[in-house]
Amino acid sequence: MLELNKKEKGNINFIILVLVLYSIIALGVTFYLISIKNNKKDLSVNIKQEDIKENIKETLDYSKIERISLTDKYYINNIKIENKEEYAGDIISYSEDIPQYKVSITYPEISGLSNKKIEEKINTEIKNQIEILKDNAEILDSEINNMYISGDVMANFADVLSISIYKSNFLKNNDVTFKYIGLNFRLDTGEKLEFKDLFTEDASVKSIIARAAYKSLAFQYAVEQEDFDMYRNMDEFDYSEVENCVYKFMNSYNQNSHIEYYFNEALIYLYQNDSFITVDMIDFYEYINIYNIVKQNRSLYSNGNKEKINYVFGMPLFENYEYFDKISDNIFLSIYNGYKSSEDTTYNEMYTEYIKNYDKYKNRIVSSIKDYERENKNAVIYNIKYIDVNSEENHLLRAVAEKIEIDDLDKNLDEIYAKASRGDGMDGISFYNLNEEYKTYNVSINEKETGELEIIEEEIVSYSDI
Repeated sequence: MLELNKKEKGNINFIILVLVLYSIIALGVTFYLISIKNNKKDLSVNIKQEDIKENIKETLDYSKIERISLTDKYYINNIKIENKEEYAGDIISYSEDIPQYKVSITYPEISGLSNKKIEEKINTEIKNQIEILKDNAEILDSEINNMYISGDVMANFADVLSISIYKSNFLKNNDVTFKYIGLNFRLDTGEKLEFKDLFTEDASVKSIIARAAYKSLAFQYAVEQEDFDMYRNMDEFDYSEVENCVYKFMNSYNQNSHIEYYFNEALIYLYQNDSFITVDMIDFYEYINIYNIVKQNRSLYSNGNKEKINYVFGMPLFENYEYFDKISDNIFLSIYNGYKSSEDTTYNEMYTEYIKNYDKYKNRIVSSIKDYERENKNAVIYNIKYIDVNSEENHLLRAVAEKIEIDDLDKNLDEIYAKASRGDGMDGISFYNLNEEYKTYNVSINEKETGELEIIEEEIVSYSDI
């Protein structure tokens, strides 16, 4: 057991590498969306809604196609996921007397399905793919310093499972080569999902890919420019090169429709010819079938189904630190706490202190907002976008919130809950498109010497300024 713990400690660098790679992808998508919002520019291909439908399927009865609603909910699959570790090749170095092997491998193994044959089938397929990537010739190749193979569960919901596997070879000339593979399963049969299975029968998959490719590649192109500024007007860039890249991507797809992909609750990741693109599913929600692929007659799991508490296209609520709820007859409150830096130890201490006292801070915010709005009969939404915590004083210093007036809270409540679950945690939740007449306020909440909270500032921002 002691030896295993040492190995785990010896893989700190590998874990950091994994986090960095995924952070790059996540940040890229986030910054692009922010830039689009600021500049009110849609960089997607101008495809009409009717063009998204497959024209060749004229006999299809569209009325019988099951469509997703933005207020639908899903459940997390009731399975257990255990990460396995393997090492191969020569010992290339030691770190604090811990051997570092040339090849480090992690991959998931599932349990909890009622049908153990299907469970074994899926686990065998995952292990076989890992073995294929563990190329003996590369292990013996003296030009390769290190090899990392990592399998991560990206989606585990609605009776489907998506796993991303990537291999990275670090060469002696300081180059790095990557290979990405997606494994996607339906849990009722153990069969692999085809890419077309993710969409409804009437969807034009090619049109969706083209539109998503333009959106993704436009951002990548903009970032590569020397004078890139995420707040710059996106109209100023010359996107002719992007159009060429989209053409090459689609031409390759047309010649070989096989494409490596994996997905989570909100995004589909496509990899082909060294290009990564993402499909934001909510952009095409009417044509997304991921949540409806498996039709259950009975539970697939030994311990039954979990409750449907998560809204479609929103991340699952594993933690209590994402809060959104109706706190009075006329007030809806959302708090998203996704701020944590792995490099800033001071901030980590603040964050840890905040998590420790989360309920206390949350209750004080709720109480403060209720008191402030006591005489107000209008329906309002408060979205807490930032919370500043002082670890030395051990108390909440400041919270910055967005306040939105609405016509009828109860009328829009289900939609509001759904939108809150899809908040990105950086730029607040975009409720304003529920009603063009909404007014948005920037609100600062400070703590008095008495320990009570008070709202000290309200700045009205018109809808047109958003």
